[in-house]
Amino acid sequence: SGAGASATKKKRVTTLYVKGLPQDTTLEEVHSFFKKAGVLKRDVTTDRPLIKLYPDPEGKPKGDALVTYVRPESVELAYTLLDGTNFRPTSHIITLSEAAFDKAKKKKKGAVVGGVDEHTRKRRWQKMRDDERRDLGWEEESRTHVILKHMFHPKEGWTDPDFFSELKEDLLEECSKIGPVDLINIFENHMEGVVAVVFEKSVDAQECIQKMDGRFFAGRRVSCDWYDGITNYKVPETEEMKVARQKAWDAWLEQQD
Repeated sequence: SGAGASATKKKRVTTLYVKGLPQDTTLEEVHSFFKKAGVLKRDVTTDRPLIKLYPDPEGKPKGDALVTYVRPESVELAYTLLDGTNFRPTSHIITLSEAAFDKAKKKKKGAVVGGVDEHTRKRRWQKMRDDERRDLGWEEESRTHVILKHMFHPKEGWTDPDFFSELKEDLLEECSKIGPVDLINIFENHMEGVVAVVFEKSVDAQECIQKMDGRFFAGRRVSCDWYDGITNYKVPETEEMKVARQKAWDAWLEQQD
């Protein structure tokens, strides 16, 4: 039964393959973006975040990367909050997928890698694990992700191309009065009008909940609470929704004539 249990055990994915990055991006910029979803693993040799930027045949960055988190839960959060969003404020929409590795490539025991022997690597690995535990402990005490509901209805964006960008600007302005904001993600097709807001500081996220929960926005009573770290609010546009949106757009165009 032990073999069966291990065979059916769900794979714990911690590494993401990223596409769509700017060619002039840096490791620091990638780290700053992806740490919104959790603590990144560190390289045992360099003690830097475990990020790999892929080059094109000429050796220049091609816009692809590998990003590795400490926890699988951070990967799920990255899919929810970051996949399909702008890497930079107004450009470079990124896509995320599970990274695939060549299992045949394994380091030989005792091998020197990057000028570092196995003993030194083990000591650095232990230090890295201690640092990760410290970072994770801080992360658990510092929730910064909040979920706002009933901020809009998807139909509002069907006849106004600027609706969601203007909503995002309004929310950024309002939330920035509370404290610095890392990210705003609007789930445009969600029937509950869901928006995720990530603050830099937990205290500001807490204040946002206190101020926004139960408040009226555009005639709707808003609910605001901590993100549970599990729910995926992404709703793909169905064919039925696409047809309805096109009909609404055509009708709006006719009224403009």
